[in-house]
Amino acid sequence: MNESWEQAREAFVRGIALFGDGQYEPADEAFTQALALAPGRAASCATRGIGY
Repeated sequence: MNESWEQAREAFVRGIALFGDGQYEPADEAFTQALALAPGRAASCATRGIGY
């Protein structure tokens, strides 16, 4: 696993935690970061859409 993929995973997990805490804007920022780091990751695309 490369470094950007690991960073994307960390941002994704952070986004899930923030979303669960009702912090939707910071969660969206984390999901956006995850998507930028790993644009092919379907989960990042899907969770980013949930925030809207």
